[in-house]
Amino acid sequence: MRLEPDRFCPSVGLLYFAQTVTTGGEMIQFPEYVAPELRTSYVRDAYVYDLYDGDTVYYHANLGYNMWAAFQIGRLLDCWCEEIWPLATRAGAIKAKEHLLSLMKRYALNRHDVDQRMGYRLKIRSVPARNKWFEHITTEKKGKYGRWLVVLLGADNDGNVVNLNEMMVQSGHATHSP
Repeated sequence: MRLEPDRFCPSVGLLYFAQTVTTGGEMIQFPEYVAPELRTSYVRDAYVYDLYDGDTVYYHANLGYNMWAAFQIGRLLDCWCEEIWPLATRAGAIKAKEHLLSLMKRYALNRHDVDQRMGYRLKIRSVPARNKWFEHITTEKKGKYGRWLVVLLGADNDGNVVNLNEMMVQSGHATHSP
């Protein structure tokens, strides 16, 4: 994989990259510009290594500068699936979990790699929230049970950004509200 700085966006103050990944004899060209929903500093590379149910993921996030936030728990934003407990909803929860796993296999950035010991490589966008003491500082937001509120993002074979949260809702395995 190689990264080449493509251009500088003065309004945001970030370098945008055109990323070309060649794996398994197939070349995947990601979009030259970062998509509008990704124009935030809260988008990170992550390896999703486990799922609890259809809306809770376990992941390692790359914070940059060789720093990792390991063993994080994320709750998919605006994606409500049936729960493992009580037993009455367990069958639906397992179907949602299997569907999310199939989506991650299909749209992961390392889907062509033979070795996936770290998990499925996706982009994770966490939700910015206002700090109540310092209004000008945004922080990342956690949910009711201390899980990070995240959006899972992958890429299809054409390099288009795919929102896995929305795909869960469109497939009927999740809803936007509980």
